[in-house]
Amino acid sequence: MTIDSVDEANRLGKEWLGKEYNVSPDTIKGVSCVKSGNMWNVVLSYYSFTEPKKYLIVISEDGKVLRTQELSAYPKQESMGSAPTLILVALIFSILVVVGFAFYFISMLFFVLSPIGPIGFGVLGFIPLVFLIVGIWVLSRISAIRSYIEKGDARSAYERDTVALGIVALIFNGVIPGILLLLAREDLATATERSGERI
Repeated sequence: MTIDSVDEANRLGKEWLGKEYNVSPDTIKGVSCVKSGNMWNVVLSYYSFTEPKKYLIVISEDGKVLRTQELSAYPKQESMGSAPTLILVALIFSILVVVGFAFYFISMLFFVLSPIGPIGFGVLGFIPLVFLIVGIWVLSRISAIRSYIEKGDARSAYERDTVALGIVALIFNGVIPGILLLLAREDLATATERSGERI
């Protein structure tokens, strides 16, 4: 049997990967397939317990698997400088702030049971509720930025790490997360420019 098409090379690669790692060929996606001399270089990916896996499978023209290699599922983050660490620390501090406001708001709910509860809650409970809601929104944005960084997508992370987000974080999530977001933005901008993309 001679492999003479990309579809055939992909099919053989998926079959081999499926048998080797007990994965359904239907869940395996083709990333690239290039013929080099008398060999096919097939790159395939699939998810294993929500963790992405990526493999290079070298197949000869007669359909034999010559070599396999697991590839990094995500690009390296070295080009992003200190941005991954800054965003992670900002995420941790934001979680602490949100948890703090949540506890404070819950304690204000118990204050409602006191004789001056409704009036006191109206004054003392509304402010932490606003901070809690906005804090959760900022936390979700930081989490999304971190997700893009883990995938090696500096441009998407940069586009979401806006100056406005940093300012809102300064006010609602604390000085540390806000400053770290603004500092990380510079590294993400540099990484985006190095990748050849226009900002």
